[in-house]
Amino acid sequence: MRTDIIIDEENGEIDYQHNANIDEDVYNQFKIISEDAKSWKTYRNDKHIEQWGMLQYSKKFGAPIKEKDLPAILDKLAQIYDRPRQRLSLTCFGDWNVRAGVGVHVRFSDFKNFDNGQGYYVRECTHSVTNARHEMVLELCAQNVI
Repeated sequence: MRTDIIIDEENGEIDYQHNANIDEDVYNQFKIISEDAKSWKTYRNDKHIEQWGMLQYSKKFGAPIKEKDLPAILDKLAQIYDRPRQRLSLTCFGDWNVRAGVGVHVRFSDFKNFDNGQGYYVRECTHSVTNARHEMVLELCAQNVI
C-alpha cells in the first residue's frame, strides 16, 4: 500500500540516520536445489565476492523445480539480496496514515548516498503527540528490496 506522503525539508524539521551495510541478508553467491536433488543451479557475482568476500545463500526447495525455472529464481534472489542493505531512520512530522507496511517518498537536498526521491517501505512506525505536536519515528528500507 502506497501513500502520497512526501517527507522533505519543506514539511518541517527532520532528524535522520542512514546506514548501508552487508551485515544482514546480503549474499553474492546463490545455490538452489530442488527436492529431488536432480535440479540445482548456482549464481555468483564475482565483483561483489572480490569486494566483500563470499556470502552464500543456499536453499533446498521442498518441491521439484523445473530446470528451466532455476535461472529466473536465481535472478530474483540476486535482485533482492546481492546489494548492501540500506536503512533509513527518521523523526519527522506526524501523519496518522503512515504505519508499518505502507510506502512513503523521501527527498532531502543532502541525500547523495541514498536513492533520493524514491519510495520507501515503512518497517516500523511510532507516533507521539507532545504539546499538540504530532511526530513519528520511522524505520524505512528501499521499496525495491521487496
